[in-house]
Amino acid sequence: MAAALAGSVAAINAVGLYVERRRAAQTFTAIHAEAAGQLARLAREASIARLVHVSGIGTSADSPFRLCARPRRR
Repeated sequence: MAAALAGSVAAINAVGLYVERRRAAQTFTAIHAEAAGQLARLAREASIARLVHVSGIGTSADSPFRLCARPRRR
């Protein structure tokens, strides 16, 4: 990820995961929280002033879908 950011003036996180694959370490937490945090840290280290996060889902506490029912993190 750091190599992709080199020389950039902005970064955009538009990665999403709709189905977890725990055996492949593709979990909602790994993709939506940890990887997003890693991108933010690497962008800061590369002196990138703009980071845009795009979410493809909405959330609702009463959603029947596990991903959408997760509590929001701040």
